[in-house]
Amino acid sequence: WKMVVYLRYETPYDSFRICLGPEEKVINQRRYTTIFKHLAGRPPLSTHLKIDTEGTEWAILERLLDSPEDLDKIRTLEMEVHFSYVPEGDDPQVRSLSEKKRLANRVRIMERMLERFACTGTNLEVYRESWPPETECAGSRCNEPVVHLYRGMSVDQFAVSYVNRDLL
Repeated sequence: WKMVVYLRYETPYDSFRICLGPEEKVINQRRYTTIFKHLAGRPPLSTHLKIDTEGTEWAILERLLDSPEDLDKIRTLEMEVHFSYVPEGDDPQVRSLSEKKRLANRVRIMERMLERFACTGTNLEVYRESWPPETECAGSRCNEPVVHLYRGMSVDQFAVSYVNRDLL
């Protein structure tokens, strides 16, 4: 048998197949734009923002957190984070930081997010369900990734969802 699911969104939305970054520019034939261009003219709590930018999310979030008027426009936010990946479109100053300082900066950004948004979920539990250290690392230490939980489970890349605290 075959199951068909039809999704209908009540609110029209636009999908943009461009790169988001800290500034407008072209890198290796990829056009980067800023989030502010897309938030311009939107009313408060009107926007569901989905960020899957393969590492440039940190520069985007840092600038967004410095703009209270743009934060007010975001109702909900979903994003995929990459803690140790440093893409070509990332902020040049951050690219030059040591790994330790870069990770500390990214943790600070996550902590700042909680001032304006409440975390509503992540996919970390799903990752853990498919990673049994008891059998995969039996009798030895697992190779621990740069960012990890107890016994080596990587949290270097995961998805997280937020809701604006003004809605709570």
